[in-house]
Amino acid sequence: MPPKTTTTTKTTKKTRRATGGQRPHEATARARHGLVPTLTHGAAVALCWTLGADLYHNNGITATEPARAASAVVAPVAADYWKARGGALLEVGEVASALGAYDKALADDKSLCGAIYGRGVALERMSEMEPARDALLQAVACARRDAEDAKSDVAPEPVVRLAQVEAKLGEWASARDNFAEASDVMLRRRDKARAEGARLSSALAAFEAATSDDERMSATRIVAAEARRRSTAEIRVALVAMQWATGSVDLAEENWRICCADGCSAGTRQNAAALALDDGSAWGPRLKKKLRDFLVFSGAPAGYPGAPKQLGDTRGVLKMP
Repeated sequence: MPPKTTTTTKTTKKTRRATGGQRPHEATARARHGLVPTLTHGAAVALCWTLGADLYHNNGITATEPARAASAVVAPVAADYWKARGGALLEVGEVASALGAYDKALADDKSLCGAIYGRGVALERMSEMEPARDALLQAVACARRDAEDAKSDVAPEPVVRLAQVEAKLGEWASARDNFAEASDVMLRRRDKARAEGARLSSALAAFEAATSDDERMSATRIVAAEARRRSTAEIRVALVAMQWATGSVDLAEENWRICCADGCSAGTRQNAAALALDDGSAWGPRLKKKLRDFLVFSGAPAGYPGAPKQLGDTRGVLKMP
């Protein structure tokens, strides 16, 4: 009869509670690659100490005392530990502390891609956009080297994050190209939903970057094709703004109506417009202005979040500017 394993089972259950229900080696692997689930602060700290025990003592599931892990820091693995700690702190909203952890990781290993990327994310959340862009450029370059070594596609996550920061900085041409590249990679990985989102973002950036009517029409055609594939309020509102901007007034009004005909309510349509006009949206100033102009022209009701102040009962009164 095999010996009882009561103590081992009890320890395992305790550790799994501390790591969000995962087995310790699973939590450690996920943390190493930045895949830390949403955790409470206490659980995040517990996860870090569990990771520290694995890295420093190489015994997998022990270590419930912080002092034990803290006293066993070994230089070759310190960078991985601080990178994982930065990821956990970022998940629970302690952004400044996360940035400090990533800096410590990079002090030990300047080429640690995950820490470079995490540092860029932390800087973005702190609204330090230019330093965030510089860090993310390094992260993308690092990801490209890894992809070349592995003879595979570049990881799309740092490319998308870089494109988002570039859009916030008004660097529309770079954002357009990076969103498009990420979309292609996601399609090859059969990640259709995210590929479609990146393709839409690329079209929005292309519209802002356009220097000719032909380029604006090309971006509009991409969004029109997206609308045929999946008609959502977000896509229809983008198409409305682009068609209005390119002089296709009848098509813009038709798509404004289609949004409701396809099943969404007028409130959903207006909320999508409000989100597009929000300061934190991915839309650029040119497209936002065109959407505001259309809403005034169509007599959209005032009062919903983000609505231009001049909106009112103007249907049939305001004409094309």
